[in-house]
Amino acid sequence: LLDRIPGSFTKMLTFIDTLLNYAMAGKIIGETQTVSLGKILQTVIEQFEQERQQGIVKFKLPAKWPIVKCDVLKMSQVWQNLIGNSIKYRGELDQVEIKIGTRVSGNWCESWIEDNGSGIPSAEGERIFKPFIRLDDSNQGSGIGLATVARILEAHKGIIRLDSRYCNGARFYMRWPHHSSNE
Repeated sequence: LLDRIPGSFTKMLTFIDTLLNYAMAGKIIGETQTVSLGKILQTVIEQFEQERQQGIVKFKLPAKWPIVKCDVLKMSQVWQNLIGNSIKYRGELDQVEIKIGTRVSGNWCESWIEDNGSGIPSAEGERIFKPFIRLDDSNQGSGIGLATVARILEAHKGIIRLDSRYCNGARFYMRWPHHSSNE
């Protein structure tokens, strides 16, 4: 019993941290900055270098990146969660391929991430963005990640949705004002 306490305590602290993160996600905490979305993604992708070197993940990235105004830390959190989920839920694949796309359309920055993993049933498209929803109990997680992503994008006056027409894995589509502000 005593040897299980440190692990349980660590899990509890992680869960509390996740809940606090979710609670704060609806507010842009940091200053918004004007930055290349590519720079944000480069930093996030570096966090998955070990998985890339092990051949677990392969990235396909656009040649051009828009300049965006956002809370860089929060937007990094969005991409970190989505990429992490693609890797975690790759199913039986030895290597998941993650494609990221982005463009500016009028006053909007539109981005998407797709993978060739196990996918998400289209019927779950809205439910997955609610807190504590987990579709796969075989992986550890709190079920708060996508809810946090949705709140961060809402704080940037944007949206995220599952592209239910995509059937070769999962594709998430995001859209937020090209020049977001926290006003």
